Amino acid sequence: MSAYRPRLPEVIDMIQRMPGTDRELQPGTGHTLLWTQQKLSQLVRRGVITRRHDVYSVVGSYTPTATLQILDALKTFGPLTRKDVAALGVGERSACGVLAHLERKGRVEVDSTVRPFRFSLVRGLEQLAAYEDSK
Repeated sequence: MSAYRPRLPEVIDMIQRMPGTDRELQPGTGHTLLWTQQKLSQLVRRGVITRRHDVYSVVGSYTPTATLQILDALKTFGPLTRKDVAALGVGERSACGVLAHLERKGRVEVDSTVRPFRFSLVRGLEQLAAYEDSK
């Protein structure tokens, strides 16, 4: 059986723009979010790409990005400060940028009642991550 090769230019372009979430990859396709999700599901089933914490990436070039490292740390250790995240091997400036991006995307929430601010996974994502790990 030969390796799967996508023929649609939109799908090839989507693969080249990975890693990213379905919502980040959808605008470049010119199709609906549902179409994008269906194509991504087919690519996951065929083993061309992988999905972790709703971030899709190409299997052959998979390296954990700072975003995935931070999501893993938040899932494993619970609420963390910026310096806690930086201690995990992500630069402090990168940690700030990634945490701000995740907050804008609605993936993490900030407890601003304490100093230093603590970042934690949004409750629904915590449960989703636990469900996907149990599969």
